[in-house]
Amino acid sequence: MRVEIQFSNTTEDGRTFLTWRPAEANIRLLDLPVPAPTSVRIELRSRSAQDGGALVFSNAQNVAGQDSINLDMPLDGSPVVVWIAGKFQSASRDFGDVFAEAQEIENGQLTGPTLASLPIMVRVRKNAESLILRERNRFLSAMAVLNGQGRGRWTDLRDMHLGEAYEQIHSNYSFLPWHRAYLLNLERELQAIDPEVALPYWKFDEPAPKLIQPSFIGRGRLSLPVDFSATNPLRNWSVDGGSVGVLRGNGVGPTNVIPVRNELQSLRISEGPNANFEDFCHFRPNPAGLENDPHNGAHGWNQGGWISNPATSQRDPLFYLLHANVDRLWAKWQWLPDGTVGTRSDPNSPVSYADDPALLNGQNRNDTMWPWDGLDRDSIPTRPPNAPGGGMLDSPMTTAPGARPRVRDMIDYLGANGGGYLGFAYDDVPFEV
Repeated sequence: MRVEIQFSNTTEDGRTFLTWRPAEANIRLLDLPVPAPTSVRIELRSRSAQDGGALVFSNAQNVAGQDSINLDMPLDGSPVVVWIAGKFQSASRDFGDVFAEAQEIENGQLTGPTLASLPIMVRVRKNAESLILRERNRFLSAMAVLNGQGRGRWTDLRDMHLGEAYEQIHSNYSFLPWHRAYLLNLERELQAIDPEVALPYWKFDEPAPKLIQPSFIGRGRLSLPVDFSATNPLRNWSVDGGSVGVLRGNGVGPTNVIPVRNELQSLRISEGPNANFEDFCHFRPNPAGLENDPHNGAHGWNQGGWISNPATSQRDPLFYLLHANVDRLWAKWQWLPDGTVGTRSDPNSPVSYADDPALLNGQNRNDTMWPWDGLDRDSIPTRPPNAPGGGMLDSPMTTAPGARPRVRDMIDYLGANGGGYLGFAYDDVPFEV
């Protein structure tokens, strides 16, 4: 007798990747002995390698999970539906450092051999400072492959954030949703290279002695190229297939705390029962909003270099970790349990996100977003002159948001309130239950 644990969304080679969001799994009995037993009860649990991930189990998606669950199994092989998620704050470091296992229970005691043992990875976006060596190296290697010395798929991502796109992606309602889609596009490209990679974030209101090093994201040197170690895959980074190197000022050092709003101050930009997205993001030039502080400050505190200019910032690999932290702050603000989270994360909420035909196309919640929708200036006069990159890359974890994402598709990123699950999560932002 054995037990099959089957998820609907796996990679082509059958591997399962989870976040804090519960995923539906079918559990069924196979190969019953003869004569068949009159009943079979099993315990479903996780087994973790040292310092590995952990799992939780529940009988419904919106029920808090537990370390194990008991199931009475149909003898005809019919499946039992169970929801399985990564245990919050117990993320994986490698694929297969946690297993979903099944064992039979008789008279309230575990008995017999293990009936199923499925390797899984709890893959979430982590603080770059927390990555261990092999996590860091996988990320750097995948970034280098994506860049292809300025000739790889990364060039499309470069061209999505050029100066001509400024009005589409900054100082308006689409700033946070658009950059969430942009990071998702990048992360999916990285995972097509190495499925174990998740995009780390730079927590720029704290020192980053492991990140701002030649062995990781490099160390700025005024007008000189960033200093990378000889073994760092990013040492051959190029933006155009020509010159090699990254230009970044030395204002960011390993022990610096960037003088911007810290995390708590950022989360309190708009709070309480009247908290709303417009106040939090504040797309108009106003120091009250997240886009201006801490986002603009984190970009500008570099004493020159690409990252301080919106037209060139995407050339620097550090840009993506900076924006992952900005997106994480938005994700945490959406989650905060102060009684308004439903308003914040519900894409149908009339008070949280724009629905005004007078706004620039691409800002309203039901608008598709450039460039994934393929609509350039020939289609909409306010769009950039071209639409590089094609549609959003698919993910084996989810069908959302599709090739042509809308603004609203980026809001409820975990699918906590009926939206489409986008396949990522942050190490310190739980699933809403």
